[in-house]
Amino acid sequence: MELLPVLILPLLLVVAAMNDIATMTIPNWISGLLVASFLPLGFAFGMPIGDIAVALGVGFGFLLVGMACFALGWIGGGDAKLIAATAVWFGWPASLTFMFCTMLAGGAATLVLLLFRFMRVPDPVLSVPWVGRLHSTNEALPYGVAIAAGGLIALRQSPLIDLMAG
Repeated sequence: MELLPVLILPLLLVVAAMNDIATMTIPNWISGLLVASFLPLGFAFGMPIGDIAVALGVGFGFLLVGMACFALGWIGGGDAKLIAATAVWFGWPASLTFMFCTMLAGGAATLVLLLFRFMRVPDPVLSVPWVGRLHSTNEALPYGVAIAAGGLIALRQSPLIDLMAG
C-alpha cells in the first residue's frame, strides 16, 4: 500500500473543513483536486472503467442537486462542489452511506453549534474572527465540516480507497 494516494481524500476533506470553519468558504482548488486526482488514481489502481464512469456520473448528480440546494439558499456553493467531488470517490451505492454519514454529522454539528452559541464566551475569545463568526446567531453552519466528517466516517466504503488500501 502506498500511503500518499490513500491520504489524498482525507487530507483534502480536513483542509476543506478547517477552511470552512475559518473563512466560511471552501476553495475551488480542493474540489477540483479531489476530482482531478480520482481519475488517474482510479486507473493506476485498476478500478474498472465502468466503475469510474459511474462514480463520475454520481458526482455529476450530486453537483446538480447541490446547485439546486445552493440556488434555494440551503447550502453554500463551496459545499455543493465539495459534496459532489467527494461523492465521486464513493460512487454507487457507497455514496448513499457517505450522504447518510454527512447528514448525521450535520445534525451533530448543528447541535454543537447551537450549544456553543448559548454559552457565555469571554470577549477576548470572541474577538478571534472565526470564533466570533461561529458564535454569532446571524451566521450559517459551516457545512463543509459535516461533509468532511461524513467522508471520513464512510472512508472505507469508497471503492477507490479500498483498492488503494489493498
